[in-house]
Amino acid sequence: MRRTKTNCLRTLSRLAATTGALFYRRSLAKKYLGTDDPAQVQTYLSDLPKFLETAKLIKEQSGGSCKIIASMGELDQPFHYARKDPWVVNGNLVVDPAMIEYMKVAKLMNDEGYAMRFDQWSEGWFAGMNDALADENGEAAQIFCYFLPTWGLHFVLKTNGIETGEDWGMVPGPMSYRWGGTWLGAWKDTPHKDEAKEFIRHLTTDDGFLEA
Repeated sequence: MRRTKTNCLRTLSRLAATTGALFYRRSLAKKYLGTDDPAQVQTYLSDLPKFLETAKLIKEQSGGSCKIIASMGELDQPFHYARKDPWVVNGNLVVDPAMIEYMKVAKLMNDEGYAMRFDQWSEGWFAGMNDALADENGEAAQIFCYFLPTWGLHFVLKTNGIETGEDWGMVPGPMSYRWGGTWLGAWKDTPHKDEAKEFIRHLTTDDGFLEA
């Protein structure tokens, strides 16, 4: 059993392949930026300075009723992906410059009121996807965009933005990143194809294993 398990583990590999993107409301882009064309919208969001300028523009144009994002948690994955160093090196805590920049951006956006103050994955965060959002004073509010990976389109926007489903566009946004998504693959030259196939089938589709 140990030999079979070892052979299977040598055969398999894991790959994080869920590229991150920025999903924006086309109607809001047209209203506040004058265009909903992805190529043009990207020019407003192509780096962090432009992203912050656009956050300010949207706030001013909307009178504060539209925020560029619903939560500062939106930027968590992009900034974490921008790190060059791990948190611990040779037993010492390392705070990568990307995380310092994250804190500066978060403070600026909070102080200037560019983002709603919802926790990511909270009821309010989801409500902004479907025009069912109100601010802290009970006034109607809207969210311009969300940072989500490829699975976010199918399992977050499509399921929670039912009324706005046709209104979303996608651009790269200000930062490159990936977000989760572990895939199992088998080495094409493995001498244990049947075992690898059964192992993957068991891990991913066996009802008893998944329920347990």
